[in-house]
Amino acid sequence: MTPSPVAIALFYGLYFAVLGIVLPFMPPYFASWGLSAIGVGSVIAAFQVAKSFGALIGGGAADRWGRTPVLAFTLVGAPLATLLLLTDLPQIWGWGILGFSLWVTLFGLMRAAPLPLVETIAMTGVREQGWHYGRLRLWGSVGFIVAVLVAGVAVDRFGPRAFPWVILPFLMGLVLLIPRLREATPATSPSQKPAPWPIREAAPLVAAGFFMQASHGAYYGFFSLAMAQRGYSATLIGLFWAIGVLAEVGLLNYADQLVRRFSAARLLLWALLLAVLRWTGLAMFDAIVVILMLQTLHAATFAIFHVAAVNLAKERAPEGTESRFQSLYSAGSFGLGGGVGMFSAGFIVDGAGYAPAFGVSAAMALAGWWVARRWL
Repeated sequence: MTPSPVAIALFYGLYFAVLGIVLPFMPPYFASWGLSAIGVGSVIAAFQVAKSFGALIGGGAADRWGRTPVLAFTLVGAPLATLLLLTDLPQIWGWGILGFSLWVTLFGLMRAAPLPLVETIAMTGVREQGWHYGRLRLWGSVGFIVAVLVAGVAVDRFGPRAFPWVILPFLMGLVLLIPRLREATPATSPSQKPAPWPIREAAPLVAAGFFMQASHGAYYGFFSLAMAQRGYSATLIGLFWAIGVLAEVGLLNYADQLVRRFSAARLLLWALLLAVLRWTGLAMFDAIVVILMLQTLHAATFAIFHVAAVNLAKERAPEGTESRFQSLYSAGSFGLGGGVGMFSAGFIVDGAGYAPAFGVSAAMALAGWWVARRWL
């Protein structure tokens, strides 16, 4: 039995709502405990590494014992980890880089595993029941927008240490979803030996995803700072971010039709080329009209690329390896690629400025296009 599309849509909404709080408000939380910029960067790097391992471990466990127990364990584990921040431990133990790195490692392991598993369930529904993946996934973008607005109000009123309080209700909502995400049978029976990891089959897609997500490092880490340096107000910077996500929501509604018409591989190539255009434009132009136009390309560089990649994973995963294939993609792209992109962008910004960082992002996207064109 496959979970209902409503349950999958709710999962996406709540899961990406958490992301909408983590991305902008977790770094200031760590800084509020006295961590320096290097300290905050080190903790975020540990979080990215933990997410890579969490996706791989979760995928392997799910293909061996089934997705339901892995989802239950990790979805319960994330709020339990968050509760540690609501105790006196950070103050009593004087948590510094090491203490918070250990915490984000635990939290990252719990956070990373569920998404590729639910992606596999969603693609099973697409294949067997005719679900529209894009229309399910767009609720993740809606959840992101709602959560970032709610969290912004809370942090403005109560300060950055409101972070764990704001994130906890969304994590608990995911716990309540566990019964609705239950599957009737495990992916592999206990007596059956799991199929090997599909490393060779997944490598081209993982490589393309690595370069695409690495190219987003300067954007996720430094776009707001770059726009502020160019003289834009906080209100306008918020508008820039909102336009990107709204464009993503609009396009996701039609993503499945685009996949059927043009093929996932072709869409993925187009998304990479548009990423080259987007990052080159951010490196070269300051005009508000140009920035607004470039932000609409988020619909391609994130939404279309992700939909195309998930469909390619569905098509190319050998039987019995679906969860591990999705986990390899998630770990290599969002985990490793995102971590390398942010880490390298920080050094480039520090040494050369924002424009060169976006220029390197364009080169990364072009490398991803070359990999995808040659091997996908």
